Amino acid sequence: MASRPEHRRISLEDAFQRAFVVSNHLPNRADNLKIIRAEHFLMMRHGATFLNTGRGAQVDEAGMIAALKQRPDLTALLDVASSDPLPPESELYTLPNVRLSGHIAGSYHDEVLRMSDAMIDEFHRVRRGGSPLRRISESMLMTS
Repeated sequence: MASRPEHRRISLEDAFQRAFVVSNHLPNRADNLKIIRAEHFLMMRHGATFLNTGRGAQVDEAGMIAALKQRPDLTALLDVASSDPLPPESELYTLPNVRLSGHIAGSYHDEVLRMSDAMIDEFHRVRRGGSPLRRISESMLMTS
């Protein structure tokens, strides 16, 4: 039987110092607001990349912009930002080391059709008196 890979926890600072790519998937909770700050970007390895497909609220955007201006060797790939859409005057549009993409929440190709079909199936199931297969509770929303 193959051995399991070792798992360990590291601090946010360690992740930013060690990784060549840091990808934000932190849950959208009050205790994570602006948790990723300028100092995290400034401690990144030379040529490292920050990827944000999670939520924009975890990033201190002004701090990120300042760090990216100071460290042109870094790259930020942003699928999300602090506001959607970004204000027209946002420097994120003009920084050469930032790439922005429209947030589609993982939906690509026929996924939108499959999500629609799943919702219609759930509607008919409940309409017939059944329970939904994909029930979401308020407590679940606090951890996603």
